[in-house]
Amino acid sequence: PILSHILRSTAGLCRPSLEYPYTPDRFERYLQTQLGLATEAHKLTGQPVTIRTRPRDLGWDVRTMVQTLGIPQITLEFQQGKFIDRLARSRLHICDNCSTTIAESLWANHPTLILITDDYFQLRPEAAGDYDALAAAGIFHTSQESLLRQLARLKTNLDAWWQAGATQAAIRHFLEGQGRIGVGLKHWKTALLPGKQSPQVC
Repeated sequence: PILSHILRSTAGLCRPSLEYPYTPDRFERYLQTQLGLATEAHKLTGQPVTIRTRPRDLGWDVRTMVQTLGIPQITLEFQQGKFIDRLARSRLHICDNCSTTIAESLWANHPTLILITDDYFQLRPEAAGDYDALAAAGIFHTSQESLLRQLARLKTNLDAWWQAGATQAAIRHFLEGQGRIGVGLKHWKTALLPGKQSPQVC
């Protein structure tokens, strides 16, 4: 099939004493959204979905929660090995958090969908324009329903959509603003010197 094996990268497991305001009740809602989206993505495509998250469970027993879904094609993997290598073994990456995996996936030019909702993560105001470009291309979504509609459209034309000029232009625009790393030591030096803002996502 055109669309096979979906990889979902998720936020690190909540450590409320260190990650306020990401308190346990907010994280639990986020976690249920993760599981719901994985379930709906599998139902919609019929393809395996792997949820990739941090290597420490911290008492949430996420593995049991995934097993309770009763869908063998939805599996959990804790971060092992390089993300970029794992990415290459999937056909589509869905990221639902503000992390470097967004930039890594787009730099690899790997088909990607991004879901950021205001109930858990929030975008920096100065980044909004760059995300707007991704939204116009169908990459960035602020609701699960919107992402699933796009996923339905991509079941038979994933590669054509991803390689389209408008999609690639939106990716370049985003990376220039939010994921720029340059092409040599001079660019790294500029980014990392005191007083210079290092590239970041979200």
